[in-house]
Amino acid sequence: MEFLNLDKPTPKRSEAPDSTTPKLETKPNVPSQPSSNKPNRRMRPNLNILKNKKPITLAISVVITLTIAIISIMSASNAPSQEVTAPDYQTIIPLGKTVNELGGWKRVSPLKSDPVFAYTDSIDGATISVSEQPLPRAFIEDVDLEVSNLAKQYNATDILTVGAVKVYVGTSSEGPQSVIFTKNNLLILIKSKIAIPNDDWSKYIASLR
Repeated sequence: MEFLNLDKPTPKRSEAPDSTTPKLETKPNVPSQPSSNKPNRRMRPNLNILKNKKPITLAISVVITLTIAIISIMSASNAPSQEVTAPDYQTIIPLGKTVNELGGWKRVSPLKSDPVFAYTDSIDGATISVSEQPLPRAFIEDVDLEVSNLAKQYNATDILTVGAVKVYVGTSSEGPQSVIFTKNNLLILIKSKIAIPNDDWSKYIASLR
């Protein structure tokens, strides 16, 4: 049995290099530079995409234009009809006068109802308002009866006969009058602020042509 000598240090064993492990060589850290032979693809734009953008943009513009046109047409078709500012039916005025001399026609009916137009005139200094509208369909079967019923609503119980026209006249206690009759297939209502003699009413109604 062999004992180790404690007085002398134990010599280190020499290690032989491992032939299986390759020896790595260190190289200096040199920054890589792009090859001058190959173009940088990240910096170069794709020409095919740029070429295709113009047709796509044109197509989008056409679609937007057509959409706006369709919306405009639909809006126009759904929009309410324009306000009627003048009668679109045959009217009558005093012989020898023009509508312009009478101040023009003015609509006196609501927009959503059948149009009724009126003009302003005077009889011997008394201001009157003359409104005209086509004879309502409900009046056609019995015109005399319907006009009579309407006259009662205005308390127009006095009757004047002007040619073939039956005129209903109503006078309030304060003086204003309402005159109702039909002529030339028109339903006519005349209002005055003061009482007017029947003869003057008859002359005026006879002058309406």
